[in-house]
Amino acid sequence: EAKVGIYSWRQYAFINNVTNEKIKKVSIYNMAGSLVTSREIPDGQKLSKIWVSDQMAYYVVQVITESNVYTNKILITK
Repeated sequence: EAKVGIYSWRQYAFINNVTNEKIKKVSIYNMAGSLVTSREIPDGQKLSKIWVSDQMAYYVVQVITESNVYTNKILITK
């Protein structure tokens, strides 16, 4: 089953949509549950790069599509 890939590299979160689902919204939260950033992804865009923070910490990325919700914890580094 194809899933939306959520991973990080340095200060960025990457969303890799290998499904046929349209992503409605991407939200990134800190570990206290506060919203750090939120954005919509243009239709048809398969790979999205989102700057998260310059603070080394864990964050939770939530990707909402038309039929599923995907979440993953990522580590942001310098």
